[in-house]
Amino acid sequence: QNEFSDDCIFFKLDGASPHALIGGQTKSGKSILMNNMIIDLLMTNSPKNLRLRLFDPKQVEFAAYSAAPHLAHPVVLDKDEAVIRLKELEILMNDRYHHMMTLGVKDFETHNKKYPDKRMSREVVFFDELADWILDSDFKAEAKDVIVRLSSKGRAAGVHLVLATQRPSADVVFPLLRANLDTKIALKVDRDQNSEIILGE
Repeated sequence: QNEFSDDCIFFKLDGASPHALIGGQTKSGKSILMNNMIIDLLMTNSPKNLRLRLFDPKQVEFAAYSAAPHLAHPVVLDKDEAVIRLKELEILMNDRYHHMMTLGVKDFETHNKKYPDKRMSREVVFFDELADWILDSDFKAEAKDVIVRLSSKGRAAGVHLVLATQRPSADVVFPLLRANLDTKIALKVDRDQNSEIILGE
């Protein structure tokens, strides 16, 4: 619910803004919000239609889902494995683009309507506290461009990113990524600059 009115706020994976940036200081509720989103997705999608890809630098946030049948791979707790898994997802995305181009369909939704017996699953990435890893120069060198490409090309292939950080500074949420994560959710922040970076106001 919106803090300033009784309006409900919707984040729709099949809408125009299918990736989300969640910013807020420690203890502002980022992880609770992500857990709510994950539980909602688990409750309303079969494992055939939805595959979750959970990245957990803190190593405790997503432990509860380790046995969920929706997981595309085990919860990622390690920087090196994270790079491998992100690159795997990029390959999947590119394969889907090639497949759709061959069939002459323009996006994921059209494909699933036209070929209901060959449905593609929606691939949803949840990344809890991006800053923990992206500030590591080796990880950034390997993963930054992959994350940007996933955010810019993912929608049409049914790939979605939900990234949370308590440090929404330009070295963590670089401008190109921020432009692509078009659903912006700001929880309580400790400085007005952080609100400015997340929401632009």
